[in-house]
Amino acid sequence: MVVSRVFPAICLFAVFLHGGGWPAVASLCQVGVMKLYTNRCLNIFKHNMEWLHEDNWCDWSMSSSLYDQFTKCTMMGAHEASCFWPNPTIDEVFSTAHHLFFPNCSLDRLADPPPLILGLLIALPSVLTITTTAAVLCIVKRHEVKV
Repeated sequence: MVVSRVFPAICLFAVFLHGGGWPAVASLCQVGVMKLYTNRCLNIFKHNMEWLHEDNWCDWSMSSSLYDQFTKCTMMGAHEASCFWPNPTIDEVFSTAHHLFFPNCSLDRLADPPPLILGLLIALPSVLTITTTAAVLCIVKRHEVKV
């Protein structure tokens, strides 16, 4: 337990001693190499998604394995270029992929609950908070009266 708290601090200290802080670590990232890898990953993903056919793009059971391969490919590209994953360049590639293949996909399963249930989910914590506060105040006042 103590090692898990101390180890990150030691690593951070070593990074700052080694080269003057985060810019030294960030300069190791070869952005050009990473962009080559990620563009290749995106092209493979495009090819695979076109093979899957547009009607199945929003069916997660069919597209998730392709998306997983795409994710792993970008992770490997970032690793090969000595870059962190995720990073802004990777985020742009994922944004492009989402814009191309998933713009009209909706999550029907995550729709709002019916109004009655939504009202209960909002009202119940509020009522419990007010009741608990009132109970604490009554107990404190009763204790003050006895003293």
